Amino acid sequence: MLCTSSVKQVTRLSVRMFVVSVLMMLLCGPHAARAATVSLTPMVSSISAGNIVTVHVMVNTQGVAINDGSATIQFPTDLLEVVSVSKSSSIFSLWVEEPTFSNSAGTVTFDGGVPTPGYQGGSGDMLDITFRAKKTGAASILVTNVNVLANDGQGTDVFSGSSNDTITITPSVPAAPIQTPAPIAKPAATPTVIQTTPTDTTVHITSSTHPSQTAWYAQNTAQLGFDLPPKTAAIKFLVSQDQTTVPTKTYKPAITQKSTDALTDGTWYVQVSALAGGVWGPVSTYTLNIDTMPPRLSITSLVYSSDTKTVTVTGSAQDDTSGFGSLSLVVDGVDARSDVAGLLTQGTVQVPLDASPGQHVVKVRAVDRAGNYMDSQDFYVMVPAEPYVPKGVVAVTTWYVETHGSMVLVVLALCISLLSLIFNVILWNKLRIYRKRPHSGVVHMREQTKERLMDLKKDLHKQAKLYDKTGTHKATTKEEADYAKKMQAHIADVEQYVDRKIQDITKRP
Repeated sequence: MLCTSSVKQVTRLSVRMFVVSVLMMLLCGPHAARAATVSLTPMVSSISAGNIVTVHVMVNTQGVAINDGSATIQFPTDLLEVVSVSKSSSIFSLWVEEPTFSNSAGTVTFDGGVPTPGYQGGSGDMLDITFRAKKTGAASILVTNVNVLANDGQGTDVFSGSSNDTITITPSVPAAPIQTPAPIAKPAATPTVIQTTPTDTTVHITSSTHPSQTAWYAQNTAQLGFDLPPKTAAIKFLVSQDQTTVPTKTYKPAITQKSTDALTDGTWYVQVSALAGGVWGPVSTYTLNIDTMPPRLSITSLVYSSDTKTVTVTGSAQDDTSGFGSLSLVVDGVDARSDVAGLLTQGTVQVPLDASPGQHVVKVRAVDRAGNYMDSQDFYVMVPAEPYVPKGVVAVTTWYVETHGSMVLVVLALCISLLSLIFNVILWNKLRIYRKRPHSGVVHMREQTKERLMDLKKDLHKQAKLYDKTGTHKATTKEEADYAKKMQAHIADVEQYVDRKIQDITKRP
C-alpha cells in the first residue's frame, strides 16, 4: 500500500509540472517576440500660440530586426495643425503607404519598410511631423493602429507598446506697446510719427515628398505645403522649369496645400507669392529635382580574382539627368551593397566580392542619384575553396574568368585531358601486346594509331574554331588562349611519344 501511494504522489507531481510547463509556454512564448516600442519625441514640450514644433515618431526594436512599421498619429484639430511631414531622416526607404495628413480629421498615417537585413536599434526615426500651435491649451498627441513587423520572413508583429505626448500651448507674447511722446507746447505743434514694423509677406514652401531642394527623387508627384503670412487673402502659384517665370495662377481664398503630378524628368521650380494686407509679397521659389529613368549600363566582361577577392568590371554606365551614383554587385539575387562611386570613365573598375566557395550568379547594378537602378546580364563566377598550404610552401594564385562562351573552352579542355589519359593507357597496353606479333601487325597498329591521332587533332581544331565563333575577341582572356595552346602542345607531345615507341618496337626482331 505504501508503494502504491508513493507512485500516485509522483504521478500527480509529474502531471502538475507538465501543466505548469505548458502554461508557461502559452503565456511567455507568443509575447517573447513582442519587443518593439513606439514613442513621440518633440523638440520642445511647451510653445506659444502661432509657433511651430517638430515631433519625431521613434521606434525602439529592443534588439529585434524589423522591416516594416505603420501607425496613425492623432492630434486635436482645435489646438494643432500639421504644416508638413518629412521622411528625409526616416529609417524606411520603401513606402507601402506614403505619409499623409488631414487637418480636418486630425490624423497622420504612414506605412514604411526597409529591405533585408532590416533595422535594429533603439532610436529609429520613422517620421517627422511639424505642427503649428493654434491656441492655448494642452494638446495630446496619440499613437494608434501601430504595427511593427519583424524581419523573420513571416511578418511577425513585435509591437509591444507606445507612449503618447502632450504639448502645452501658452498664450502668444504681445508686442510691446508703442510709446507716443507727450506733446510739447510750441507755437506750431509738430505731428507725431508712429513707426510700425512692416508685415512679412514671404511664403515658406515645404514638401513632404521632396523634402530636400538639392536631392534627386524618382517620384514625379510632389506634395507641397505653404506657410502663409497672417491675413493672407490670396496666393499666386506656378510650377515651371523656368526660374524667372512669374506665378499667374490665383487661388482665392488662399490654399495651404497643393499636389503636382506628371512632372517630367529634370529640375522644376515651384513659385508662390501671397496677397497680405492688400500687398502682393515677394515670389518664393522651391526646387524639385525629378529623375524617373534608370541609368544606361553596358557590361562586356567580369573577371574574378581569388587573390584580391575582387571582380574587374569592364563596360560603361551613364545617367544624363541626376547623374551616375554608384556600382554594386547582385550576388545570387541579393544586393551585396559593396558600392563603388564614380563613372566607368576608364572602361574598368574593381568591385569587392566576398562570397562563399562555389559557383555564383553575379549581376552588376548601376544606381543613379535618384535611386533608380539598372542590372546587367548574368555572369557566372566560380569562387574556389581556400586551399591548404603547408608551412614553407608558396601558394599559386589562381584566376577564374567568366565571360560569354568561356564554359565551352573549359568543357573542351576537360574532355581532351580525359581522352588523352584514356588513349595513353590503351596505347601502352596495345604496344605490349604487339611486341610479340609480326612486323606487319605493328605497322598496321601504327597506321591505325596515326589515324586516330589525326582524328583527335582535327576534332581539337574544330572545337577551337567553334569557340572562336561563339566568343568575342574582348571576352577571350590571355589565360584561356595560353591554356588552349598548352592543350595543343600536349597532343603534339603524345603523338611524338607514340611514334618513338612504335619505331622502337619496329626495330626489335
